[in-house]
Amino acid sequence: MMNKLLENRLPPPLVLVLCMLLVWMGRRIWGDGGSVDSGNVWDTGLWGVPYILFGLAVISLGMMQFFAAKTTINPLDPELASSLVSQGVFSYTRNPMYLGMALVLLGQIIALGWPLGFFMLIFFVAYIQFFQIAPEEKAMHKLFGNDYNNYCKEVRRWI
Repeated sequence: MMNKLLENRLPPPLVLVLCMLLVWMGRRIWGDGGSVDSGNVWDTGLWGVPYILFGLAVISLGMMQFFAAKTTINPLDPELASSLVSQGVFSYTRNPMYLGMALVLLGQIIALGWPLGFFMLIFFVAYIQFFQIAPEEKAMHKLFGNDYNNYCKEVRRWI
């Protein structure tokens, strides 16, 4: 029952923003959580930037390919997909936008120098997998049948 209640209900970007907010608040409330950060943001902060930038690039590439294929990018209604996108970034991962979001969150955790934030990353990936990707995969199987099955055999879900 809980699964159906949460499936495709919260837009993944909102889930990302909430997780990022919780990481930021956690860092402020509980401190560094064992970080080796000396207090200077430049010591660790810059190490998160490449992850954030790469994550944003992966998200953008996925969205551009959806726009080019003229299919929906609305994650709340996967049944509205009009085509199976399997080229470009989708030839490396079936979920580039979610992978990109996870990379952005990872970058924030590294930039803040808060190791406890990795628990939020695990939560984000599990939530997206269970409540977003699983229902999307059911819809894709229904819409695209064997083409989607073959795509799943060739390309991993995350990386």
